[in-house]
Amino acid sequence: MDEKHHSTFARMPSGIPRLDHLLYGEGLYIGALYIVQGYPGLGKTILAHQFSFHQAAQGHCGIYVTLLSEATARMIEFIRPFAFADITKVGSMITYLSGYHALDVGGLAGLLAFLKAAISKRKGAFLVVDGLDAVYSRANSENEYRQFVHELQTFAAFARCTTL
Repeated sequence: MDEKHHSTFARMPSGIPRLDHLLYGEGLYIGALYIVQGYPGLGKTILAHQFSFHQAAQGHCGIYVTLLSEATARMIEFIRPFAFADITKVGSMITYLSGYHALDVGGLAGLLAFLKAAISKRKGAFLVVDGLDAVYSRANSENEYRQFVHELQTFAAFARCTTL
C-alpha cells in the first residue's frame, strides 16, 4: 500500500472488491457520507444493496431508506436473485423503511428528522438513502440541499453511521 494514502481513520470494507481496491484496500470511512451519482440503470441501487448485505454479513445492523415510490417488497424481490443477497438478514440486520412520506409531508427538514430518528432508534452502523435526487428536487435552492447533506453528514459522523 502506498503510505501517502494510509489513514488512521477507521474504515469498513464495502464488500465490493473493485471499490475497495480503489479505496486502497481499506474501504469506506466509518461515519462518512458518500453520494453515488449516475443515470438510471447504472447500478447505484445494486451497489447500495451489495454494501448493505455485506455489512449485515459482518454483523452490522443498518437501515435502507427508499425515497422512491417503489414498495419495499418489490425492491427485495428485485435484489433476491443476486448471490450477495441473504434475504434472511432483512428485518433483523437490515431494516427497510420508506422516507417518501416524511419528505412529502415535512420537506427536507422532515426527512432529516426521520433519518436521524431511524439511525438513533436502530443504532445503525450504516444507512442507505436510495433516491437522493428526490431530495434535490424538493429543495428550494442549492443551498438548502447542501445544508441537508451537511446536517446528515454531521449526524452520521457523530453516530458513526456510514451513509450512502
